[in-house]
Amino acid sequence: MRWAAVVAAAALLSGGCGTQAVQRAPVAPDDGIQLTGTLGGRQIHVSDGEPEVVLGDCDPNDGVDEDLCMVTFSIDGAPLALVIDNPAALAAGERLPVVAPAGAGCLPHCDDLTGGVVIEVRRGQQRQFATSGSVVVREADPRYAATFALGFGKGRVTGAFNVRPDA
Repeated sequence: MRWAAVVAAAALLSGGCGTQAVQRAPVAPDDGIQLTGTLGGRQIHVSDGEPEVVLGDCDPNDGVDEDLCMVTFSIDGAPLALVIDNPAALAAGERLPVVAPAGAGCLPHCDDLTGGVVIEVRRGQQRQFATSGSVVVREADPRYAATFALGFGKGRVTGAFNVRPDA
């Protein structure tokens, strides 16, 4: 009798486990964006295999330009975007310094800047440009893959991305 009750309970509990969510197959094992660090005194962490990726004007209030934007959410639920303001500077096999846009004299548009990368991180309404660091580019156009280490006035963020802009 006791055995029959155990079998019945097991059958009841396993009945709702028959379906699985369907996931898209990753193009590469490191698909997406991963980053961690501190920004403005706050810890941020992101691991998203399918961020929204835009190659176009991600900041229309600053006029028309081309940016590479990876839009996602940090693990605390805050919206977060990693924005490369001059994606044309990315070249496969290159290690590029991160430059502050004010120091490079390219605000508000840095599209034509070469020899360095202008990167900003947006967390909610907070926008901060990296002031130092480097980006090591593995692939560029149409898929962008790189590792990065970014320095900010109050913080540091490291990570990697392997993304393709949405069609």
